Amino acid sequence: MVPAQLREAGLALGVPKWRVIVDIIVPAALAGITTGVMVSLARVAERQRHFLFTAFGNHYWQHSLTQPIAALPLQVFSYAISPFDDWHRQAWAGRLCLF
Repeated sequence: MVPAQLREAGLALGVPKWRVIVDIIVPAALAGITTGVMVSLARVAERQRHFLFTAFGNHYWQHSLTQPIAALPLQVFSYAISPFDDWHRQAWAGRLCLF
């Protein structure tokens, strides 16, 4: 969405191409980049929310696909509502892995 005239103007002034990108293109596109990152994070959170409410939630490893299995979004949720600080840190680490 950045106009091509901005790039051409920087190059016409004799600025190297990498410098045009860093100093002109990226600042002009920063609003769009920020919006894209926020929308993608919201979509990831939405997909995990659906999985959280459809998972049966078993804390143990199962070998059968017909039995409830452990899921990371469910584990993050149960660790986040726990009263232990160590589990809160593990919940944040799990959330980071999901994102």
